[in-house]
Amino acid sequence: MREMPEPKRAPRAIPVEPAEARPAPAPIAPRPSRWIVPDLGGLLALGAALAIARSLPRSFDLFFHLASGRQILAHGFPASDPFSPNASGPQFPHEWAFGVLAELLVRRFGAAGPELLVSALAAGTLLLLWRALGEAKERGLLAAVAFLLAAAALGATWVEERPYHFGMLLFAAALLLAQRWRRGSERAAWALVPLTALWANLHGSWVLGPALFAATAAGALLDGPDEAARRRALRALGIALLAYLAAGISIPGPRIYLYPFEHALLPQNRTILEWKPLAFGEADAGAFGLLAALVAFLGGRSRRPRLALLLPCVGLALSTAAVARQLPFALLCLAPAAAELGRDGPPLRLPGALAGALHAIDHGLVRWSEAARGFALAAVPIAVVGALALRSPQRLIDRLGDDYPVAALRKLATLPPGRVLNRWRWGGAVSYLDGTAYPVFIDARNDVFPLSVHEDYRKLRLLLPGWQEALARYRPRYLLWSESYGGNPLLEALRCRGGWREIASDESGLLWERIGAASEGSPPR
Repeated sequence: MREMPEPKRAPRAIPVEPAEARPAPAPIAPRPSRWIVPDLGGLLALGAALAIARSLPRSFDLFFHLASGRQILAHGFPASDPFSPNASGPQFPHEWAFGVLAELLVRRFGAAGPELLVSALAAGTLLLLWRALGEAKERGLLAAVAFLLAAAALGATWVEERPYHFGMLLFAAALLLAQRWRRGSERAAWALVPLTALWANLHGSWVLGPALFAATAAGALLDGPDEAARRRALRALGIALLAYLAAGISIPGPRIYLYPFEHALLPQNRTILEWKPLAFGEADAGAFGLLAALVAFLGGRSRRPRLALLLPCVGLALSTAAVARQLPFALLCLAPAAAELGRDGPPLRLPGALAGALHAIDHGLVRWSEAARGFALAAVPIAVVGALALRSPQRLIDRLGDDYPVAALRKLATLPPGRVLNRWRWGGAVSYLDGTAYPVFIDARNDVFPLSVHEDYRKLRLLLPGWQEALARYRPRYLLWSESYGGNPLLEALRCRGGWREIASDESGLLWERIGAASEGSPPR
């Protein structure tokens, strides 16, 4: 016997008890204008799409994704790394589809292509999150507060063009599927299988989809009031396992099953801020703490067992405290949980004036949500910017900001091939803008460079003992570096040693060539 869906409750977006009874709001008749009026979710999605679509490329990771995408489109998946002789092997292609899609958009829209992609993904994530907070009649004050907290913290990720935007969008979709399954839909659980297969080709966070469903099903198994409910939960656990296995329908194949865990244990990742424990002094960590505390408070007041809702939140909260990278996914999980627990819990007893004020705000937000259907307006700035870019596309190098040594990158493309000793953040830009004829020392793909390469880079950057040996092992023809705050140890040491000449420079960086490198020929890759 299938579990029947939960009966719908009377709308109460924030559990407060008003000072006096108020009449229920009259139903709002459909009006044509409601389709051009955005609700709170649509308004934030519109603002995010507008801000991102008009921005400049910012992420250093974007360029190695573009370079990989161009390589795949031209030559297929490489057997060895085409960008650096220091790489231990080809990049594990679990994010290959993002690079290919971003490169195709650059070819069509120029420099605006990646920004259009990120603006669409960010707006879509916000709209799915807003939908996960409940029906229009349920999105009152508590839903709005939870949404704004999550959106404010998610906004910190929008400045970079990285595939984790796909991860957040698909996680929000998986969250909606889990909600529908808890309310009785068996099809929602099966939809996770193709979703995970797609996700595994876009971003390494794909494992969170099956994990979310497994935690939801495990909680339902513990909550289950009867044998039928427990059998349903066991079926969902089996579907979560099948979704995990579906990730193997990807370019890496079955190797992908262990990759998320192996990648998390790489020693070179310990130097990256997002792989360290969450720093609770940051603003986004504050939003996470508030939402986690709100879920804990409301969960403790719940009238019935809610482990199917709470177990995923607990798991993501703990993993986020250990690894800051999980923060966006924890926010996406906590915000709808807070809204749902608030609707189902007993009303808060507050002083009459405060309760009345909160009820009025809550009532106004619900009426706004019910009257607005303009969520599609978020597509307007994307369409406008896309049309302008299609008419007059700009080259990516012409849109780079001061974070990149544009003059040096332009000049390098005109010089004979040779190895480049580069700053870590510029490796992808060299590979994409100048090509594989200029192999880089390192780039932002931490997983393909052994720890010894990271240590050599640190020796060169800080002029630590062993830096001369590291320089001799690599034998670069070019140096792409920067003067930072009036000086740099490596540049000062090389000036004293001699043997280098300056080719190009600007405020962001400089390009040197090693004297005599032309007579040596190109070192083996």
